[in-house]
Amino acid sequence: MRSEFVNCIDCVHFNLRGHPGMARHGYGTCELDRRTGVFQSAIFDRTCAGFRAADPETAARRRAWLEDRRIEFLKAIGVTE
Repeated sequence: MRSEFVNCIDCVHFNLRGHPGMARHGYGTCELDRRTGVFQSAIFDRTCAGFRAADPETAARRRAWLEDRRIEFLKAIGVTE
């Protein structure tokens, strides 16, 4: 098992596209965990023996997409930054 912390959002096995409702809240699925209804946090620090880094552009696009969802949420509840 890896000793350093990783984030699923940076892994090739992570997918935000499987369930849009969960993705909007920062949760996606992992190819290595095929259980139905199991979601992983995109940004939670974890150790994972199966982690394989996604290319930097993919990780950056994922992070930008999640940041856009965060901003939309804040606007919806009347919070301005």
